[in-house]
Amino acid sequence: MNKYVNGILISSIVGGIINSLAPNNKIKKYLNYVVSIVCVLCLLSPILPLISNISNLKSSISNYLDNILVSEKTELSNSLIINTGSEKICSGIKEAIIDKYNFDEKEVQVALVIDKENINAVKIEEIIVTLSGKASWSDAKEIEDYLTNLIGTNINVKRR
Repeated sequence: MNKYVNGILISSIVGGIINSLAPNNKIKKYLNYVVSIVCVLCLLSPILPLISNISNLKSSISNYLDNILVSEKTELSNSLIINTGSEKICSGIKEAIIDKYNFDEKEVQVALVIDKENINAVKIEEIIVTLSGKASWSDAKEIEDYLTNLIGTNINVKRR
């Protein structure tokens, strides 16, 4: 606070001295204007750091919100990738079973259980194939062996 008062006093005294020493012509008008601006800046000096802190706070909040949006977009895109990949894998397995064993499309349903803990290394934990219609238990075991050899993961074939 002491520096603040001293700054105002010194700028006022120096401004008064400059005004009294200046000649009485057009230059005095400009000198008076410059001294007034210096005095106003001295008066505003404690407020200027607050204004810069507000702009820093605004940019910090903006960065924080941007990071949240980026993480939400990343989660959404990862979810979309997993869902799309799951659908393609399921349809590929379903087509392989239908082609090899001559089942109707309604008789085969495929579901995946995916480990969503580690998105970067998508791991299929289990494939569930449900058979209905003319498929028998022997078909289920044969399909289970076929898919296990083909894919190399846990296959659970159920008969409805």
